[in-house]
Amino acid sequence: MLNNWIKGLNPEIAGKVKRINIDTNEEGAHLEMLDEYKIVILSSEENRPNGIRESLSHFESHFNNLPIIDLGYFRKDDPTFNIQLIEELNSSKILPVVLDKDFRWFSEIVKGVTKLKRTYNMCISNTLQFSEYGLPCDYMGFQRHLVQLDHINRIGDHSINSMSLGKLRAEVNEVEPVLRDVVYLYFDISAIRQGDVPGSLSSMPSGLTCEEACQLMKYTGKSNDLKLIVIGGDYKEDPATNNCIAEMLWYFLEGHSQKAEDHPKISHEFSEYIVDAQELDESFIFIKNKASGRWWFALNNDENEFISCSYNEYQKTISDELPHRLLKHLTKI
Repeated sequence: MLNNWIKGLNPEIAGKVKRINIDTNEEGAHLEMLDEYKIVILSSEENRPNGIRESLSHFESHFNNLPIIDLGYFRKDDPTFNIQLIEELNSSKILPVVLDKDFRWFSEIVKGVTKLKRTYNMCISNTLQFSEYGLPCDYMGFQRHLVQLDHINRIGDHSINSMSLGKLRAEVNEVEPVLRDVVYLYFDISAIRQGDVPGSLSSMPSGLTCEEACQLMKYTGKSNDLKLIVIGGDYKEDPATNNCIAEMLWYFLEGHSQKAEDHPKISHEFSEYIVDAQELDESFIFIKNKASGRWWFALNNDENEFISCSYNEYQKTISDELPHRLLKHLTKI
C-alpha cells in the first residue's frame, strides 16, 4: 500500500544513507509494514535532497536507539495526494521528516490532516507567509526589515509564541519551551544567513547561524507532540547548503533520540510550585520535572492543561511580573 505514495531510493543513494545506520526503502522494493520505526524520512524526487542525504552519510550515528527509515520520494508533489500518507504515519505514531517541500505544501498537508482544527503550528523563516496560505502559524526568526509593519503589528496582537530574529536572540531561554509544544513545524532555510547557506535564494546577510538552526532543530526534536516537520525553501544545490541542512537534520534526530517522557500528564516525578502574584491578586501553578529539570505552567490552575515554560518565566512570576507569553496563553488571544 505504501508504494502507492512513495518511490524508493536508488541503490547508490540508499547505500550512502545506510552508512549512518538509517534503514532504507530501495527502488522496486515492496514495503508494507513500518511498525518498528519511530521516524521516516521523505523528500521530493530532486537532486537537492539527495545532496543532503549524501552529506548526512558522512556524519556519525549517535542515535542507534532510534529506529529510522528513509522511505525515499513522494510519487506526486500534489499535497492533497499525500495527506492520507501523513495521516497513516501519524496514526501509527511515526514521525515524518520531509525534505525539500515548500510552505504551500506544508500548509495544505496540515490543513488536510487537522481538518482545520486549531493546532500549534510554527514556521521558522526570515519573513511572514500567513497572508498567502491561510494556515494559522506562529513565526520564529523573521527579520523586521523584510516584513510589512502592519503584519508585524498583527503578529504582535494575535500571536502567542512568535519571535523575531532579534527577540529570539534577546530571549534565548524562552526558545526551548516555545518549540517543546510544537505539533507541526516548517523550517525555511531563508531564516539562516546567506554565508552559511550560499545556495539559498531568499536568505540575507543577517539571519540565524547554522549552529543556531541546529539548536532550534534539537529543541524541536525533543517535542512530545510533534507530528510533522518539513525543511524547505528556495535554494540551489550547493555543498555548503547541503551540509548545513544535513547538520540540522542530524541534530533534530539527536534531539528526538534524547526525548524525555517528562510531561506532567505522563510523569509523576515532579515538584509543584504555587506562586501568589500579589499585584494580580492571583495564584499560579508551576511544575518542574525532577529528572529533566524542565518546567510547565498550569493554565487557569487546571492541572490537566499545561504549557511548557522556562525557569526564567517562573522567576519573573515570583517577582510579580507575569510574562507576556503566559498572559497571552491565559487570555487565549
